[in-house]
Amino acid sequence: MNSAVMDVDYTPSGVEGVRETLRTDIIAIFQSQIEALRPLTRDAAYNRVMNNPHVLDGCFKIFRARPDLFDGVIVDQHGKLAVHNHTILTCGRTLADAIALVVRAAAKRYFRAHEELIPNPCPSAAETLYTTLKDVLQFEWQTVLIPNYLKLPIPLIKQIGPRLFDFQEPTEVMGLADSVEPADSRRPPLLMDNANRVLIKGKEVIDPEILWKVCQQMNMSRLYPDQDAKGVRVAVSQIAVAQPGALSAMIPLLGRDIRRFCVFLFVVHASLGAARFKSIYGEGGQTYVVRRWMERLKEFPPPPTRLSEMISHYEMIINSGAT
Repeated sequence: MNSAVMDVDYTPSGVEGVRETLRTDIIAIFQSQIEALRPLTRDAAYNRVMNNPHVLDGCFKIFRARPDLFDGVIVDQHGKLAVHNHTILTCGRTLADAIALVVRAAAKRYFRAHEELIPNPCPSAAETLYTTLKDVLQFEWQTVLIPNYLKLPIPLIKQIGPRLFDFQEPTEVMGLADSVEPADSRRPPLLMDNANRVLIKGKEVIDPEILWKVCQQMNMSRLYPDQDAKGVRVAVSQIAVAQPGALSAMIPLLGRDIRRFCVFLFVVHASLGAARFKSIYGEGGQTYVVRRWMERLKEFPPPPTRLSEMISHYEMIINSGAT
């Protein structure tokens, strides 16, 4: 956990200070940039932003893209524009602290407004969900995930803990919510498991149905923009022919994380095509190419957990290896 965030003063006065700053000059800046906010009073505009995670996400994007608009408004202790998360603001807190407070306040509002959608709702469901999630609501990118967090069962959130930071896209969060294991099961949710979960036990070959679930939960169809669902399903069946020798070459480096393991396979298939994939991973294939890729991967730090960055990292490895 970020110790700076954990040390934030969450008393009403601390929250109110951030709220007042946002409600005045900052909201006026957002009104000047977002057409839908212009006709509203400052209070109404503030409530529109705080009640709608996607509008709030747009505001964060404006701040990052045009920090010059906030010069003289969001400043450090020396009166200079504050743009870095570690910068200490005039209130004595860091910019990261302030962002966390805003994200948490927006989440609490959203949970209360949509309490009936929370799994197993009860009179205090919104408060319970917020309290359980609060310590892992820290970053501005989580804003768009607030509606998806609403669907996560409380026991699952407790089981996941800080690993929730690994899942930075709506489809992945919904995948977690949709793959909750029975209470008596020792298995983690699909996307939190290791590569063995996608292999048929005792055969060391891919289970196409499990791979299809991973594909859906990670929205891997983005790698096939010209294909419909049927075409993506065909791609999954082609990837599933990967032979044990080629898969075994991946296990030592990627086997502990089903996401990294499957994403690499999808990127190879999407980047090089079905025929080339089969020539490498199919029966009698060029397993040495896979080993070469794994050696190349070792030369770099592990890619970030954000899926788009993971895909870019693997594309770089695969394309450099292919040439």
